[in-house]
Amino acid sequence: DQGRWDAAAADFAVAAAIRPEIEWAYVNQGLALARAGRLVEAVAQYGQALAIEPRNAVARLNRGLARLDLGSDPAGAASDLAWAVRLGRREPRVMVAWA
Repeated sequence: DQGRWDAAAADFAVAAAIRPEIEWAYVNQGLALARAGRLVEAVAQYGQALAIEPRNAVARLNRGLARLDLGSDPAGAASDLAWAVRLGRREPRVMVAWA
């Protein structure tokens, strides 16, 4: 971890601009933004990914966790985490957050 999350987010934004149909550019941008502490922006990028592929478990999981951290949308967080569990994500942090 070199802590260059803002630079990584910018790089993934370029990737998303080049190939906007691929959800992973948005997922990875969301991950970088979340690590940089920019949770509102991260939630938006996970949403972009889910608009392309609603069954992306990584985007569902991370959007749910970011929503929990923000505290502004507990119902949305619960929905995302329930989706992540249904899609097979069973890590302890998911199960604790979802419970």
